[in-house]
Amino acid sequence: MQYLKISPTTTLKELTDLVGADHIEDVLHLNELPRTPRVGQVFYERCRNIMGNGAITVSTERKINLLGKLSADADVFEYCCLMGDSGWKVLDTINTLPGYLKLPDNMKLPPSDIVLGGSGNASEIIFKKAMDQMRIKEKVDSSIFNDLNTSNMPTILDQSSSVYNNSGIFGDFKIPWGKITLYSSLSDSSMDIPCYPEELNDSRKANYTELGDLLYQYEPWKLYQDSGPRQVSYKFHFHRDMWNGNHLLGGANKLIRFCQANCYPRYSGSSVITSTVTLYINGSVAINGILTDVSVDWDGPLGQDGWYLECTMTLSITEIAKKPLNYDTVMNLPIIG
Repeated sequence: MQYLKISPTTTLKELTDLVGADHIEDVLHLNELPRTPRVGQVFYERCRNIMGNGAITVSTERKINLLGKLSADADVFEYCCLMGDSGWKVLDTINTLPGYLKLPDNMKLPPSDIVLGGSGNASEIIFKKAMDQMRIKEKVDSSIFNDLNTSNMPTILDQSSSVYNNSGIFGDFKIPWGKITLYSSLSDSSMDIPCYPEELNDSRKANYTELGDLLYQYEPWKLYQDSGPRQVSYKFHFHRDMWNGNHLLGGANKLIRFCQANCYPRYSGSSVITSTVTLYINGSVAINGILTDVSVDWDGPLGQDGWYLECTMTLSITEIAKKPLNYDTVMNLPIIG
């Protein structure tokens, strides 16, 4: 069993990113939550109402019964043993923990600071001591857990943290979320890329037409035809776990499909509608144009789903200039970009 920590500010989109689009409906149904953009606020309000309801009490016998069902996971068992009366009210009423959503049994997230559970059965010695103390003292002494409490006890009143920004095993890495973004005009949507391009190839060219054979010329005459178009290729190297620490949720695959889809048009009756893309780097437009090639190279070890974990994606974009280009305008372009 596992529980996912959320905050009062967690949105439906953030929760979907954490649990995956394939599981979001199951998570909402299991926790009896509506499909609302402010899902974290709704959940915390429900918990507060339960905790502040003086009519709700949980007897010692009921606590013992609940603990007996939680021994299949050592972390969850320890967490519940050390809960206060308010936590027991929430567990007994809605079958989850304060600040945590219960996850379906067929779903497993990797260990992180926002995931409780998945550690294996509680030891028989600790289980027996905890149950005996609960019967005799009506509470469990933390000393039976060797004075080490790793259950990451939350406070129901803490609204300062953002679950999405601190989630996963990559929470301490400086992944540049929101700084590299690809926008598609066809879907009027964008997706973030979790890394800067490691390599960039920027190509500009001039095209000339060679005149016909002229007598007594030591080199052919050239007639200017046009310049460009500018073509740029960006190489991105990323790992499938960089999105939220769980490659099973498919964050990298969604990005790749988004890029590949922009190589195809959308048909509407007899109309063929093509897409233009804009790549933003650090808030500035790096290039606007047509995505002509998406190359994906897979490498590294295999993940839990049997597919490669490491990916190198190269995007080739042919520029559509937003202003007329000539010698003077190109000379005055910024040094970078």
